[in-house]
Amino acid sequence: MNRVERVSRSTAASLSLLASLLYDESGDRMSPAHANKKGTRYRYYVSQALIKGSRPKAPGTACRIPAADLEAIVEDRICALLRDGAAVFNAAAENAAPVEASRNLIAQAAGPAQRWPTLAASDKRIILQIPIARIAVRPATVDIAIRPMTLAKVVEAHADLTKLTASYIADLPTQFLSVAAVVRRTGMEMKLLILGATGSKHREPDRSLLRLIGQARQFNDMFMNSRGKTIRELSREAGVSPSYFTRVFRLSFLAPEITKTILHGHQPAVLTAKSLLGYNQFERDWSRLRVQLGLA
Repeated sequence: MNRVERVSRSTAASLSLLASLLYDESGDRMSPAHANKKGTRYRYYVSQALIKGSRPKAPGTACRIPAADLEAIVEDRICALLRDGAAVFNAAAENAAPVEASRNLIAQAAGPAQRWPTLAASDKRIILQIPIARIAVRPATVDIAIRPMTLAKVVEAHADLTKLTASYIADLPTQFLSVAAVVRRTGMEMKLLILGATGSKHREPDRSLLRLIGQARQFNDMFMNSRGKTIRELSREAGVSPSYFTRVFRLSFLAPEITKTILHGHQPAVLTAKSLLGYNQFERDWSRLRVQLGLA
């Protein structure tokens, strides 16, 4: 590590949203650090092995990542999660929330994401520390372990997040959100670059899938405007069984890029309306969901 770089646990940590959450591939903690070069201050997250000048647990696992790049990836991913109605709906279900509470939660879910640019750094740090259990920086991905059951507290405008103690959230189950990204040198600087998704061959849109996606949006509208009605009552209005209503309703929460793939006819031939309805449970990690549906 260059001697002009140093960890400033008072200054760097105060600016570092991900302090205490980051680990490198070998499991070593990554700490905030900064370098002053020609009057410009650069922030990083650095593996402990590099800070201490010791040998990493495995060759090539210790790393130094530009802080702003890594923070932007994590912030964007968490904001996307808060805008994802399916994730919030599933979190409410795990908390055994009634239908009315679930609907209100979904309606409020995008609020924190919309307010994000105007939030103070201290508020952002509190919000990130609640749902995120751990972040692992790997050679080709940034893996974010989140606690879905805390999303309701993050979404609720009146929630006092400072009261969610470590003992409350420590044992909550986690799931992984992965972002494909690699560190590359661009000129004299290092950048954390998000890898683009691979394309797929064009196919004509499947009309049965299009009808199913349209029906899912219709059922979502019915749910969001149900005024206290149960799923059984809504399904009766739609002329379908409660089971069918629930299975189709879940499709309204597919990730936007997955819905777009289907609408453009880019899905594999094996993905049909029948097979899509046949899934009893979808993977919650979006990258794994793409694999599950044959889109990756």
